[in-house]
Formats: sequence, structure tokens, C-alpha cells
Amino acid sequence: MGWGVRAGIGLALVLASAGDAYAEDPQQPNYDEAAVSAALNQTPGPKPEKPTAGEFNVPPPPPRKKGFVVESQVGVMGFIGELNNVSPPASRFSVQFGFEPLRWLMVFAEGDLGFTSTRYSPPSRGYALYGFGGGARLTTPIFGDHFAFYGQGDVGLMRTSTDVLHTYGFHDAENFNIYFGGLVGFEWYQVNPHYALVISGGVRNTPGLKRAVTGDHALAVLGSAGLRYTF
Repeated sequence: MGWGVRAGIGLALVLASAGDAYAEDPQQPNYDEAAVSAALNQTPGPKPEKPTAGEFNVPPPPPRKKGFVVESQVGVMGFIGELNNVSPPASRFSVQFGFEPLRWLMVFAEGDLGFTSTRYSPPSRGYALYGFGGGARLTTPIFGDHFAFYGQGDVGLMRTSTDVLHTYGFHDAENFNIYFGGLVGFEWYQVNPHYALVISGGVRNTPGLKRAVTGDHALAVLGSAGLRYTF
């Protein structure tokens, strides 16, 4: 037998062995054609129903925070009395630092700063109004847990930054004088329990802005909006 025949027989034996090893490989899937065909022809079942809104376990909103409070507001201060003939309404910036011993009660300290001029009675000269004081606020919820109504009273000291009003007859405006008044407002609590939006308005008695004539009311009308943060 020639070497070529022997080589051919050896190659055939190697290929046969490889084929047997491949056939016996346990990693190769052994498909059942009847089972696969039955699975493909099976009628699909009904689709699962989507859960309704009531079936979701939605946690309740977090409760409103109670504790130390910082509140800042921006608004205007108009005048009722003789000062209304001299100065237009002042821009007003206020800040309050408060503490809530109870959810419905807050005690606070406050500071105010306003800017206006003598534009209604030339020559026009600008001046600032500033003061500080304190008070208390009572709050009650309305329309559920997201809104509340409040009323507050305050008292403090205020003055003008210069003696520019002295020549108009407001002889005590540049000195610290007492003020007192009240505000009402609304609070809108946000999803984050630390934050609330605030709007307010009220009246303040300002004896230091009274002109040296009889019958001057010396009142200020306040309106503002702002943001509060509860720690």
C-alpha cells in the first residue's frame, strides 16, 4: 500500500473522529422540533392590565417644616398724608428672622429698607427709609395643606437717611421714631417642605413722617411678595 493511500485513510479517520466529537458535544442544544412548532402555534394569552392610579403606593407629601424661619420680600411703600405730595411710593426690601414655637405662631425680628425721592416737589433729591423692629404672626391653613392665611403685628423704629425732608416741614424724619402696624398675607407651601411663597399687604403708622401741620395722617401702605425658608 502506497504512502498516498495511507495518508488518505488517516485523514478520513481524523475527520470521522472530529464529527463524532462534535455530535457528542454536550454544549450543543438538542432541539425538539415538535415542541418548538407547538410553542410557535400557541395562542397568546391576554395582556396584563395596567395598574390604575389608585393602585400605586404614592407616599404622602412631606409635612411643612416648623422651626427657625428666614423670609425676604420685595415690594412698595406708599404714603397717606402730606408726604404723598412730596415723594412717590418707595421701593421696599424687607427681611424677617423668626422662630415658630407652634405651627400657628411665629415671633420675629425684622429689618426694612426703602428708596424714594422728592420728585413730586422739585428739586428732586433721593433718600432712603430704613428701620428695624419685631412682632408676632398667627397662621391658619386654608384650602388643604398647601395654602395658609396669616395676620401679623409689628412695632419698631425707623428714620430717613438724610435731612432732605426737613425743608418740607418733616422736622423729625431724620431721627429714629417709632412705627407700628399690621399685615395680612398668604403662604403657598412648595413640594420641598422648607420653602413657601408669600404675598402680603397692610398699613403702618409712621409718626416720624408726620409734617408739622395739623391733620397729617402719616400712614404708610405696604405691599410685597417674597420667599420664606424654614430650617
